[in-house]
Amino acid sequence: NTLTAIISALRQQEIGRSDALIAVGGGVTGDIAGFAASCYKRGIDFYNVPTTLLAQVDASVGGKTALNFEGIKNIVGSFHHPKGVVIDTDTLQTLNSRELYSGLAEVIKMAATSDAVLFALLESNTPLMGKIDEIVAAALRIKCDVVMKDPLEEGLRRVLNFGHTIGHAIEIASEGKLTHGESVAAGMIYFSSDQMRQRLEKILKRYDLPIKSPFSGDVLLPYLSQDKKRNDGLITTVYVESPGTFEFRNMTPEEIAGLIPIV
Repeated sequence: NTLTAIISALRQQEIGRSDALIAVGGGVTGDIAGFAASCYKRGIDFYNVPTTLLAQVDASVGGKTALNFEGIKNIVGSFHHPKGVVIDTDTLQTLNSRELYSGLAEVIKMAATSDAVLFALLESNTPLMGKIDEIVAAALRIKCDVVMKDPLEEGLRRVLNFGHTIGHAIEIASEGKLTHGESVAAGMIYFSSDQMRQRLEKILKRYDLPIKSPFSGDVLLPYLSQDKKRNDGLITTVYVESPGTFEFRNMTPEEIAGLIPIV
């Protein structure tokens, strides 16, 4: 597999503990390279050069590295922060619109919970690529601030999971037909007030992102029950009343599944 191939290459090149691994690519590339770096010789440095919007605003910073295992998303992993992150938004010109908008879903997520000004910017009619540097910088400020305050996801960092509880279940159930960002986009809808939902739907539709789950709660329940954040039978979810605000709500997988109407 990919992890074995990376570690084998590091060994064959006689990479030592004072050397470093460089990841160039999207979120999956950064995840697998970061995890390999955390394991090899009990940890070597790695640098992240994210080339997708999703990776630039979310996956490249925060120190989370992970692999999917036996159909469960991100169940094997570690916290291993990159030594440095190099971002060039010109690389986004290589993405098709679907990949670009999928990454934007993570920006919308962070704006919804933590930055009303950024949310308003996303609602405006300014062309996306005309404000992309500002958007990436604002999203990174949110992510870095949260991670610095809660590096091991013991409290505040859970806010970054807005839309992800149902989103991860949708992503797995779709068997690759929906991207991570598309799945998260749909997942946000079920944890928003009526007014917030209307505003979210308007933005999501503009960027061809889903506004509902294509699966019923019954279909998603097995995946919700496997959520790695489940503790004592409860999952901490994130609810948004209005842009820039959030609250945590502990719910059972059954309660979460009940939020989704029968398709």
